[in-house]
Amino acid sequence: MGPGPNANRMSIDDIHKADSLVDEIVRIGVLDLPEFQYRYEQLRSLYENLCLAVASEKSDVSKELARARRGRRIIAIYHTNDRAAGP
Repeated sequence: MGPGPNANRMSIDDIHKADSLVDEIVRIGVLDLPEFQYRYEQLRSLYENLCLAVASEKSDVSKELARARRGRRIIAIYHTNDRAAGP
């Protein structure tokens, strides 16, 4: 059996650990060293792409949520009208 649907998701603890590591890397200035300049640029580019992907997903989710809410309102209206019509 393969990994579940949440296999690639990070827990809150993982996020806090990653945040602490990033803070430490920034504090000691690892990315300021010349040998890390290329990697820094790569990471920056990947981060920009990630931000674009997240913004796109957020937009898609917002649209789907609006559609779901509109559908719920329509169903509620039909339900109310059905009751008002009586048996």
